[in-house]
Amino acid sequence: MIRSVLYLTPKDGDHDRLVDYFRENRVLEVAVEFPGCLSAELQVPEVSSAPALVTALWTSAADYANWVSYPWRMTSGTGIRDVLASDDDGEAGGDVYRVAISVGSEEQAS
Repeated sequence: MIRSVLYLTPKDGDHDRLVDYFRENRVLEVAVEFPGCLSAELQVPEVSSAPALVTALWTSAADYANWVSYPWRMTSGTGIRDVLASDDDGEAGGDVYRVAISVGSEEQAS
């Protein structure tokens, strides 16, 4: 399994607007419906102006690569630019990690 990690900086520090965008466009729901996506989350900081964090758990790097090139994602990405800081294109500040050990309600990584 892999986990994708993406940092998003909302325009004017408006995390609520970013959350609204994700809700209205069902971004995480569409991701979880995509083959290979096991879960997805949007996290916002409690008290700081740190970037928001988007994470998703994928069965494989190939599944995540398919998501990155998915046409819906490409076209929906243009709207998110309205809620992101001008220097944040939604693609910078992210990475992909192999899940080496997992403990909890999700299955153990192999």
